[in-house]
Amino acid sequence: MSVNRAPNDMGSRNAKAREAGEILYNSLSNSNNSSSRLDGRSNTRNLAESSIAIEGGIDGRVSAVRRTFCLIILFDLLFSFILWVLYSQFTSKPLMVAIYEQVEKYSIRTSLFDTVLAAASRFTILILSYALFRSRKPWFVAITTALTCGFLVAKAFLFQFDKHNALDYIVLIVSFLITWIETWFMDFKVLPREQKARERAESLLGSYPNHIVDERTPLLGNNMSPGPQDDNFISLPGSDDEDSQIFGSLPTTRGHSRSNSRSSAISWQLGEEEQQYLKVAKEASDTAWRLYQATDGWKEENVKNDEEKIYTKVIPNIGKIFKSETIVDADAEKLFGLLWNGVEAETEWNPTVTEVQIAQTIDDHTDITYHVAAEAAGGMVSARDFVNLRTWRIKHGCIFSAGCSVEHKDYPANPKYVRGENGPGGWVFEPIDGQKGRCRFTWILNTMPKGWLPQYLVDQALSGVMLLFIKNLKIRVADVEKS
Repeated sequence: MSVNRAPNDMGSRNAKAREAGEILYNSLSNSNNSSSRLDGRSNTRNLAESSIAIEGGIDGRVSAVRRTFCLIILFDLLFSFILWVLYSQFTSKPLMVAIYEQVEKYSIRTSLFDTVLAAASRFTILILSYALFRSRKPWFVAITTALTCGFLVAKAFLFQFDKHNALDYIVLIVSFLITWIETWFMDFKVLPREQKARERAESLLGSYPNHIVDERTPLLGNNMSPGPQDDNFISLPGSDDEDSQIFGSLPTTRGHSRSNSRSSAISWQLGEEEQQYLKVAKEASDTAWRLYQATDGWKEENVKNDEEKIYTKVIPNIGKIFKSETIVDADAEKLFGLLWNGVEAETEWNPTVTEVQIAQTIDDHTDITYHVAAEAAGGMVSARDFVNLRTWRIKHGCIFSAGCSVEHKDYPANPKYVRGENGPGGWVFEPIDGQKGRCRFTWILNTMPKGWLPQYLVDQALSGVMLLFIKNLKIRVADVEKS
């Protein structure tokens, strides 16, 4: 038997062995990728469900704002009891005698013990309704408020006030005020915030089979028509992409970072955390682009500025979105470079921010920044801080920068500021045909400042911030052009 093989036979065997190795490698890779996708879906789902459940009181949990309401009604009961004891102390009789007469010999004309009973009744009804049975209706607090106010008004006419003891006036006034505070807090804080959390849960989880959320899940759910399908991120300069050649000299993200920078990194070279950031960045970019493409339903805001226009639109499951459009005397590429690469220098010309830092660079087109927003509305809106994930791409001849809020280990919540949250939004830099050196600048603002702020005050403050930003941006552009 011959052990020699012809060269053609050996080449055939090598080719078959190489083919078999490729098949085995691909099967293992697909298995790992499938497992990774399932793990990513599970992790994303758990993260979304946990955050929304805590905020909105979903899956049997009591939301933080509802727990605060329960503390308020407990405070109401204890404070009413303490005031009544203090009132009894200031009567001309010994304490136990005064308490005995007010309880055993109760009379609406001489006793204030009924204010404690009213507080106890409110506490019982509201705790049962909103803590035990988790009611989402405002009727229970409305009924307790109506009955308490009716009783206090009647008592104000019937009670024999002691001119030498002002506490009887205080007891009635405090009971009246706390009752209305409970109503206001439930109607304007607890129920609206939980409703928004439930809408977010339906948008993120409820619109998909088995509640699977992964990198392909749009943040807007099915409430908006899909935008253009041109979803490729910008190629590096020198590629054959048509749009890339238009902006071939665009600056890339600066490489310095508090964490490890990975400039021009291929996606499989990034760590798991960076991969997740890239997924979130793509979702935010897709959502922001759909917001930009949604041209119907925008309402012009009443701002006292003839040159700039501010529009707003209320979108289900998201809230109120702001949009500004203006013409800037600068090339789209230069304006983008000023705002993107010059982000840390923004404090030099933009008075609406007091601190900006690049927290981490993910790749040439994606990074994380930390912003501290200055006080607004004459100090009525306190300073906020934001941790934002940014990314940029080119779509339909426009430079498009988008982002949203994320968590970062190096920037936890700061007790000095209220941690705000930005939903998907961004900037669009669109060249104007026939007008070299000018571009149309569009800003989509989707933010939730958080904190206890009336909506009208938030709307006024955000409109003012946008106008001030655009005004100072134009001044900055003019100064750069001169220099």
